[in-house]
Amino acid sequence: MLFVTETHAFFTTDKLATMPARGLMLSLNFETRLDWPAVAKKIEDGRAAAREIPGVNQVIYAKDEDFEGAGHGFAVIFVFADRAALAAFEESEACASLPETYASTAVRREAYEVAEWLQPFHTAAPTPKT
Repeated sequence: MLFVTETHAFFTTDKLATMPARGLMLSLNFETRLDWPAVAKKIEDGRAAAREIPGVNQVIYAKDEDFEGAGHGFAVIFVFADRAALAAFEESEACASLPETYASTAVRREAYEVAEWLQPFHTAAPTPKT
């Protein structure tokens, strides 16, 4: 996963518990019977729409091996600026239509307050290295 789920040497439990939220992550983990080329096409087709979701700073697509038994598993991880943006998205038709879009047979929802980013968060496109 992309977040800290347990206390590590550089955090004490008290420090992690009292840190202010620096964003919210919503992970929607889908099981689908679609093959990987079909999943990749749907992701590609949805990129422009994902960029237009109000309050979203980043969208990450990842394989989810926990769902690999009966089909293919993948996660769509949304990083929201605040709780209001997350709530608005979860109430939207765009969110409600995702299981149908990905022909999902199961969906697992996980939401997290981000306590700390390991790298500064940038919303601009990365600068190519020369």
